[in-house]
Amino acid sequence: MRICSSFLAMGLALVAFAWTGQGESCIPQLKVTELPLKIVNDCDSHASCHGAQQFTSHWVGRTVTGDLFLVRRTPCDAGGCVAWFIERTPGGVATRLSMEGSFRISIGNSPYPDVQTQRALSDMQTIYTNFSWVGDRYRQMSTRKVYRVAGIECVSKGDCYRMGLKELREGHTSQALDIWQKVNHLSWI
Repeated sequence: MRICSSFLAMGLALVAFAWTGQGESCIPQLKVTELPLKIVNDCDSHASCHGAQQFTSHWVGRTVTGDLFLVRRTPCDAGGCVAWFIERTPGGVATRLSMEGSFRISIGNSPYPDVQTQRALSDMQTIYTNFSWVGDRYRQMSTRKVYRVAGIECVSKGDCYRMGLKELREGHTSQALDIWQKVNHLSWI
């Protein structure tokens, strides 16, 4: 019985070694030396880098042709950061999507997740952009600009005016005035 358990343990070890590949754990890692030169050299154009050449990568999942990683520069301030989806294939690495500002990832049935980026244009205006994997690359699916005042989002000046009226009807006079002054440029004395 002791011989059978030894063969079983040795067989499992061999299967685990073959499954994970040479030099990798079950979760693939992306080394800084594997990053595209454009990303490594991009630091010169961003003030948020401060000469940092450190990157953090997170494995997102397996694709049809390789592995997808989310890569960010370390350290990074939230406003000036760029993040990238990098795919490593047997043929090398490729940048699949560059994301500026903050972003949300939506994992679905595709090995390439949908992405929504959020970038502030000003203190009260934000732009949301949605990307999806279509065919052989990420494509921009939609973009919308949104005003945000007093915790309320509206998509146009007319919409903001109506939101101000709604806030006024609900007894939130200061929020209504704040929206009208900042978005519609209506002055109140």
